[in-house]
Amino acid sequence: MNKETLKKINHKDIALNLEADLSFQSTMRLKAVGVLITCHSISACSYLIHFFQENKIQYRILGWGANQIIHNDASWVYVKIEFPLKKEYLEVYRNSYTLPANTPLSLLSVIAKKHGLRGWEIFTGIPATLGGAIAMNAGTRLGEFGQLVEEVKILTKEGTLKDIIIDKNSFKYRGNCFLRDGDFIISAKITHFGQDPSVEKEITDYLKLRNKTQPISQKTCGCVFKNFSPSFSAGQAIDSLALRGFLHKDLEISPKHCNFFENRGNATTQSFLELSGFTAEMLERFCGIKFELEVKV
Repeated sequence: MNKETLKKINHKDIALNLEADLSFQSTMRLKAVGVLITCHSISACSYLIHFFQENKIQYRILGWGANQIIHNDASWVYVKIEFPLKKEYLEVYRNSYTLPANTPLSLLSVIAKKHGLRGWEIFTGIPATLGGAIAMNAGTRLGEFGQLVEEVKILTKEGTLKDIIIDKNSFKYRGNCFLRDGDFIISAKITHFGQDPSVEKEITDYLKLRNKTQPISQKTCGCVFKNFSPSFSAGQAIDSLALRGFLHKDLEISPKHCNFFENRGNATTQSFLELSGFTAEMLERFCGIKFELEVKV
């Protein structure tokens, strides 16, 4: 990657950092330094895509980095969007909401409690932006995010704005069927299933449960592996191998939930690759099942 070429980027809504501390761009806080470009408008994203095409520059898109492993000194640049968000728009009850991709789910949970929005309880405690939740079809035991999405506006890797109407074939378990690598989610229209005053208590109670059973306050990337089936979870399988609390280079298999890895200090991408690889090998050897990574590496 030629950083001199990147210095030629010239757009009023783009912020370029050639030596960004990327550890703050992921919830796992793995040590990493690299190029971070922030776009504050759709025109900035469009400009950037064409700039990358002309200069053959590879890139990865970041949300909160809750389901991504960020690489140190990568050969690509990281891009994130920070579009204006009018919080007063959310203060009014609506049948559906059209929101920028960088809207945090934590804010939507606050609105869900205020208006009693049935269906929005499913993403309680998920550390993600709207775009990230759509990209990975984030979910909990209460349901998946895809069931709330009506329409998604994307900017394709060719630089074309496109509206995706969501149907029953648009999502899969922890993924989607309409995005390609390099496509930007710009915004989305999400709905709910009416108002229900009991939603507030459900969200509060479920957040307490998640804090009790998952290391929510620790530096993690969320669940590391996809569950094999609803009745056979990755966490149960890892626990059956007596790996609970196993520590490798400052990265620990969580004592609270075995499908989470906790950064205990100065863990790196290499630490994660080694521990996840070892764990996957043990799972396949002793359980006879090849568990897939849920986190994006």
